[in-house]
Amino acid sequence: MYSPRILIRITGQRSLDLDHDHVWSRFLKEIDLAPNCKLHEMRAKFVNNILRGVIPYDVATKTRDKPLTANQIREIFTRHVKDLDNNVLGWNELKAAFSELGASYPDFRVDRALVFADPNGDGLIASDYEMDELVCYAWLDGVEEIEWCFD
Repeated sequence: MYSPRILIRITGQRSLDLDHDHVWSRFLKEIDLAPNCKLHEMRAKFVNNILRGVIPYDVATKTRDKPLTANQIREIFTRHVKDLDNNVLGWNELKAAFSELGASYPDFRVDRALVFADPNGDGLIASDYEMDELVCYAWLDGVEEIEWCFD
């Protein structure tokens, strides 16, 4: 299923010389968004030379009688481990697990999960710590917001 790409561009200028306010720098920040973002609820604030914005989004899940527990979510991820010797989850395994969890945009969810749960940036969920962070991310489904911040 094709989903159109949503790209927002934020442009402006900021003072580089905090004492005299006469040295300026222009900036351009491009942010790729998921198709289910609520752009009309976007909010941003510029404080202490930092622009921080929040864009809420809907995360539709399959209807269930009751929400999954953290242990049930962990079991779903564990079921998708292909490399049983190393107990590692890669991008494709994560996509399959998020699809099973009912994510409307599993590709997007995997990318966000790796940002959240993969501190070393190797693209793999390979340690107990990373698995705990992944389960936490998936368990908080539905109360998430895309946050961005730059200075």
